Amino acid sequence: MSSHITIAKQSSYFLIGNVFTLVVGFAFQVYLARVLGAEGLGTFGLIESSIAIATAILGLGIAPTVLRFLPAHIRKKETGKARALIRKGLIYLFWVGAGGMLFVLLLTPLITKLVPQLQGYEAEIRWMALMIPLGLLIFCCSQILRGFMDIRYFVIANSFVRLIAKVVATIGLFYIGYGLIGYVWAVVISSIVALLWLLFGVRKYLRNLSIEDQAPKSTPSEWKAYAKVMYGNSMLMFWANPLQRFAAAAFVDNSAVGVLMIAQTLFSLPAMFLQMFLSIAAPMLSAAHANENKEEIAHLYHMTTDWLVRLSFPLLLFLACFAHDVLLYFGEKFADEGTRLLQLLLVAQLVNTVCGPLGNVLNMCGLEKEKFRATILSTIVGAIILLIGTKFLGLVGVGLGIVSTIFLGNLFSLLIARRKMGLSWWDVRFKKWLLPMLVCVISTVAVNLLSSGPIDALSLIALLIGVYVLFHGIHLLLGIHEDDQMILDAVRRKLGVVK
Repeated sequence: MSSHITIAKQSSYFLIGNVFTLVVGFAFQVYLARVLGAEGLGTFGLIESSIAIATAILGLGIAPTVLRFLPAHIRKKETGKARALIRKGLIYLFWVGAGGMLFVLLLTPLITKLVPQLQGYEAEIRWMALMIPLGLLIFCCSQILRGFMDIRYFVIANSFVRLIAKVVATIGLFYIGYGLIGYVWAVVISSIVALLWLLFGVRKYLRNLSIEDQAPKSTPSEWKAYAKVMYGNSMLMFWANPLQRFAAAAFVDNSAVGVLMIAQTLFSLPAMFLQMFLSIAAPMLSAAHANENKEEIAHLYHMTTDWLVRLSFPLLLFLACFAHDVLLYFGEKFADEGTRLLQLLLVAQLVNTVCGPLGNVLNMCGLEKEKFRATILSTIVGAIILLIGTKFLGLVGVGLGIVSTIFLGNLFSLLIARRKMGLSWWDVRFKKWLLPMLVCVISTVAVNLLSSGPIDALSLIALLIGVYVLFHGIHLLLGIHEDDQMILDAVRRKLGVVK
């Protein structure tokens, strides 16, 4: 099956999951923000960040290593190595995660002393400690399924099973009177349900791997080398990401963390499409690199970047223009304090979108060390800007720090890809973005300027649909790329329209 057909088929599963997450997840976030308020949501965010630090320290780059090498071992029929990679990874993460959980349980009093904003929330911290082994295993199982290219099972687990379990458990626990602790329980319950689902899928693939090929007696050196680099990346992220929340709490207050979390939730909506293509393209890039097929790597990169921009730009534009109206549904405090922050974050997301799955290209094609060095520099610069900016500008400073990190990270990645791989960002198909973008920007800004007062939910939905229709309508009039045409032909054959 050709790469564009494979990506299109897998993308359809992701698209269904993303639509469900967008509708149900957005409504759930509004409900959660209204029940817990900015301060309650911010407190949960600080607890979650504390647990995320422990999870990042204990992961040791195992899950990314599974994704990097599993497709290559399967392509080369090295089933012994594939089995060893999966089993060793899961066993290690289980035991180290359990140890980390016990460690946090014992150190909860120290955590509340180090983070005064968490004093009085010792029970919530102890329950959230369960997320250390759960988070490690869920992430690893997800990468295993991605390595086997089973995107459908992966999407069902994360977009449907986990979200539905969380929503049902949260509403039920809130109804009987539990507040923040009830939401913590709901997060743990939904994670257990999702992990059981994922483990069942992993078990199915392990059974199908041939046992004729023997597993290596010792851990291959290439696994260790890649895991070290990925662990370095996670060690950067383990303090860089929580730093945003802790800086907001230290320089503003807990409610600012809640506003930041909602802004990041909306910021992440267009990123669903990026994650969709990252999940699909990563194992394909790894397989193409194993075959030393540079043309296929470039084709995958340009094709996924093109589709990513076309899917994401209308949503990015809509959220940027109507940020205040959308945030109002979470509460006035979120709208008053989060509008400028959200708009800054969307600038960063636009940079991510236009650059496409560039980081994955480097990591999957043997340039993970160069990517790591670029990440170190961009993260340090971004962290300095974030701390200084938050001190003097509050949440806007957080946004400036995030924009700086993402912009520099993508710039350095573009330079590395150009010098080391001869991979150019530009492709002639990108010309067709320009006219739809221009028309949509002018139209959306005009509607925003002409509107008076808050816009109701139905009108916002209609506007979002309108931006998508306008963008893709103009793009369609400019002609269909051969990749798109081949997908349409495949769909027609599937439906029996053509022979």
